[in-house]
Amino acid sequence: MLRRLAIFLLTLFIGFASTAQEPLGSQNIFSAELLGGDNRIPVGEYSNLVFKFAGGDIDLPNQIEADGLEILQSRKQQHSLNINGVKTFVTTHFYTVRGTELGTFIIPAVEVPLKDATLKSEAIQVTIYERDNSDTANSARTEFGKLELEKAEFYVNEIVPFTMTGYVRGRNSINDVVRAQLEHESFIFKGFRNVRTSASEIGNTLFSEAALPSTFFALKPGEHRLGPGTIAVRVVESGGGRGLSAFFTRTSLKELATNTVTTTVKPLPGGAPRSFTGGVGNFMIKMIPSTKELNLGDPISIDFEVTGVGNLRTMSAPVFSVSDKNWKTFTPAKTLNEEQDSDGIEPGTVTFSQVIIPEFEAAEIPPFELTYFNPISAEYVTLKTDSIPISVTKDGSSYEALEQPLNVSNGGSERETAAAQPDPKFEDMMHIRLNAPRWLAEISPDNPGVFYISMQILFSVSFCTILGFGLFRWLRQLKHQQNHPKTSTTFRQSLKRIPKDGAPKKEFYHAVSTSLTLWKDENSEASDKAPEVVDNLLKRCEDLLYSGEFTSDAPIAKNEASEIHSILRKLQR
Repeated sequence: MLRRLAIFLLTLFIGFASTAQEPLGSQNIFSAELLGGDNRIPVGEYSNLVFKFAGGDIDLPNQIEADGLEILQSRKQQHSLNINGVKTFVTTHFYTVRGTELGTFIIPAVEVPLKDATLKSEAIQVTIYERDNSDTANSARTEFGKLELEKAEFYVNEIVPFTMTGYVRGRNSINDVVRAQLEHESFIFKGFRNVRTSASEIGNTLFSEAALPSTFFALKPGEHRLGPGTIAVRVVESGGGRGLSAFFTRTSLKELATNTVTTTVKPLPGGAPRSFTGGVGNFMIKMIPSTKELNLGDPISIDFEVTGVGNLRTMSAPVFSVSDKNWKTFTPAKTLNEEQDSDGIEPGTVTFSQVIIPEFEAAEIPPFELTYFNPISAEYVTLKTDSIPISVTKDGSSYEALEQPLNVSNGGSERETAAAQPDPKFEDMMHIRLNAPRWLAEISPDNPGVFYISMQILFSVSFCTILGFGLFRWLRQLKHQQNHPKTSTTFRQSLKRIPKDGAPKKEFYHAVSTSLTLWKDENSEASDKAPEVVDNLLKRCEDLLYSGEFTSDAPIAKNEASEIHSILRKLQR
């Protein structure tokens, strides 16, 4: 009898092991999917790439290299799944995908090595397209960004004003602008310092807008595509919350992608004069010398004040109209404050300080020239200062120092009659106190009295008593927590937290996804059609929550909420 029982138990154990091991091999399923359906992403905007692995957890790279795409891992989640009666853990890795160029690109296949095999996902073809930026198309969107240039055809180094604007549907929907970014290797962009907020109607729909004006100039000629730029704004969430939270403003961070603009950068024409120093715009010049009477060899500091509309950052100092070797010149200093820079519309001012030394008895400071390129007339314009009369006398120590020969034996770094450095001595000096001395009384080393010792004992007993009571309460609370551990939320309890119709879709589907995950954990042995219904509904929640086209501000429809509530009530039975 015992022998037959042992054979029966052994046969049952072998059968159970074979049925349990067979599905596990089939559970190692690795797949990749781009949420959104048609594998199309507007340039500059984000979509979600999902990798799913059934059979445990796997290590995936934080970044996937792909031409024309930025693919970064954002998060991962795990849930259990019933496959052929066996409870299996499914790990989902989420990546954000952003297209930086127009065209069709490939997300490469990802290989995951296991103990006895290598899993490989399928490559995904992605199309990056330019979203329709017309008012009709934008009026149907909840939020978007727009890039607008003063002009799309300009010269190298020409200042071009532009504006990046973020739009969010609704009045006073933008709480704050966190940052704005627009980059290109062939352009120099000025920072965004001002933000203008207002409201406007687009296609009979009211939008809140935040405009950020700035300027740029191009470094290289040719055809370049600017954008997409990004504007990070804090958006006021609708609904206002419940209870006490209704009195406070709730915001969420949104990244608004702008459109792209194709620009044509023209090179500056050849044949620029010697006095052209890189300025592009329309300018005036003013020269102010520090003195008009000096000795031979004395320096003269000249300030050049250049005012006008254009690029002052690429401009250098004026030069002598005629090269004169009788004047010794030094490298000029340039002063351009951020507040005084030109924005391409309003004029700005830059100052150059030039030091010159006459090496002969000059009667005047010769004129200086500054040449700039005018983009409106498409020609070089030369500005010339007037010569300034001065009086230079030959006598004076400056001229003697200038004429004194150098010691050529050590490279001319010392004068021939250089004096030795004196060695200071202070042997005959003594410190004299100017203020009255301050005398301190001697402290007697007496022993502390009875009152002092009594107070010390009283404070020590009080401190130890309070410390003991606190330690006793902490130990009692710790023991209570060990004897009464917190219970986790059940499926039935989670159903009470699902919002009703009219709530934001994101909040509704997030609560439904949590309830479905709890049901699968509690009903891992279910064998009817319920697990299949739960998986389909859970996939529907994930597609809506993590799709790049999903708008979280839209309310859940009444019929849609009623359908999902009906399914959840059936699962409760």
